[in-house]
Amino acid sequence: MSNNEKFEAKPNSGAQVVKVYPYEDQDGRVVFEKERLEPKSFRFRRLINSKTIFNLKGVAPLPYRLPKWKEADSVIICEGEKDADALAELGLVSTSGPFGASSWAPDLTPYFAGKLVYLAYDVGEEAHAEGVAAALWGTVREIRICDLPSEKYEYDVSDLLDQFDERPAKITAIKKLLRAARLYAPPDLRVVLPEMPASIEKPKSPLELDHDFLNPWIDSLSRVTDAPKIFILFSGLGLLSGILNKHWFAYPRRVNLNLYLLLLAPSTAYRKSVCLDIADDYAREVNPEIILPESFTPEALLEYLSKNCCGLILWRELIQVGGFAFGSEYNKALPSLLTDLYDSKARFRRLTKGEPAFDIENPSISILAAGIQSWLISMMTGRENEFFGGLWTRFLLISAPEEADKPFRLPSRFVPIPSIISRLQTLHELEPRELMLDPIIPRLNEWGQKHQRQSLRIERPEMQASFARFEVALLKIAGILQLAADPESTAIESEAFEQSVKIIEYLKADLPRFFSEHVFFNDFDKARALVLRLLRKSSPAPLLKRNLLEFSRLRAKFLDDVLSQLLAEGACREVPVPTREQGGRPGKAYIIVEGK
Repeated sequence: MSNNEKFEAKPNSGAQVVKVYPYEDQDGRVVFEKERLEPKSFRFRRLINSKTIFNLKGVAPLPYRLPKWKEADSVIICEGEKDADALAELGLVSTSGPFGASSWAPDLTPYFAGKLVYLAYDVGEEAHAEGVAAALWGTVREIRICDLPSEKYEYDVSDLLDQFDERPAKITAIKKLLRAARLYAPPDLRVVLPEMPASIEKPKSPLELDHDFLNPWIDSLSRVTDAPKIFILFSGLGLLSGILNKHWFAYPRRVNLNLYLLLLAPSTAYRKSVCLDIADDYAREVNPEIILPESFTPEALLEYLSKNCCGLILWRELIQVGGFAFGSEYNKALPSLLTDLYDSKARFRRLTKGEPAFDIENPSISILAAGIQSWLISMMTGRENEFFGGLWTRFLLISAPEEADKPFRLPSRFVPIPSIISRLQTLHELEPRELMLDPIIPRLNEWGQKHQRQSLRIERPEMQASFARFEVALLKIAGILQLAADPESTAIESEAFEQSVKIIEYLKADLPRFFSEHVFFNDFDKARALVLRLLRKSSPAPLLKRNLLEFSRLRAKFLDDVLSQLLAEGACREVPVPTREQGGRPGKAYIIVEGK
């Protein structure tokens, strides 16, 4: 409750009320109002027994527009009500505090519990924004501070919007501001790191490793398949994972050397299934029991693991198991089960109707799978929870750019190479052991700081979910490479760690491209990407609007909204056409602007 005298104000006969902002409780009842006067000043008012009182004595402060955003997952906190209203008119979820940036009342904080909060304060108010962020810390889910693109003092959100005439351009400007918002952390939790490049660039050269198992593996498979060497390399890594996943390290708890690998490419363009088939052949030569069934219910998999707690699943096309992966009634428990197994629980209790319960000690599986990129994207779209926190965030996505089909002939019978079989057999017969991390702790800390700095730059939450798991993946791969090179090892050494860093850095560099080009989690972004692809495919010729409607299968009004935004962004332009559309009306055509 507030008894602060500075919230009290008396009427000024020389000022005119130009705007009244109502402050409502969660049920929509007006508790008090804030007047904007000219010359510019503010005062509060409320009614008591039909009498206007110009103070807030004894009244708990409220955030502005509370009933409009109380159920929202995220909200933008502005400097004042004018900015909040301007954003609300654009369909954005916005609010402000009643006393400005410099006086954040503690009563306001609980209303934002669990939310993603953006702080969009005036230029020059950065210190006050940090103060609000500190007050919200620990209550909200995440805080991001927006830095307005100006050096002019008191430049605000309304000033930014005033630069644009059209609504789509205004929306684009705010979205750009939110994407660039910096993640807040209290000063005592911040890590001072050396400057990193502004973006994560894809390596210009192919991933090359110097490893005495993977090198002959790549040479061997390259003779019988024209699959990219990156696919061949990771198929070998997946095979090693399936054989060595009974080994573990503590970081900070027991973690097995199991991996989920997903090779992404169009069907027939690359030989990803051939890579899996050959890995299958080698594994069966070593021990057929390594290979776990491809089709199973949770109960069937637990039955299998109760007899053989470690193994490798090989899926030639992950699309075949798409039903269970996203929650079909028959197998809806499988994603959480596979996630639990990947997270390396030391003991898994199996409960079966009509049978006594028993524990499965140290269950661990690896997955080596192939998938069609477009299918994976369609499955991820609209199913954020499954991707952000579940099965899919455990996959390392190994993607390849789309290319035309290549001529290919696989020998009638692939014959495994004895020296590789012998190495795999030796690894399979190793007794399980814990690998020590002591030799690489300094390098791991150094890499972890760099990784943290890069992850703070990531805008897309689905990409953040994948990025967050790279550190453990790095250690798993380092352990696999260490044992594969030296079966007698009891610790992960620097050489294996550096090889692992190469692999993870390659994946980190490829991930932004994958998400920026292919993954969109709302209907408008998906439609925008579709229209751009159609325009790019038609280029340099323009594409008639009627053809855009036909090819995109979008509703006419929805397509108009998409085109309006693309025009506002300068990503495409409208061009005159000599023909007329059906009905005698002038035709409209659009062409992509190169470089956009």
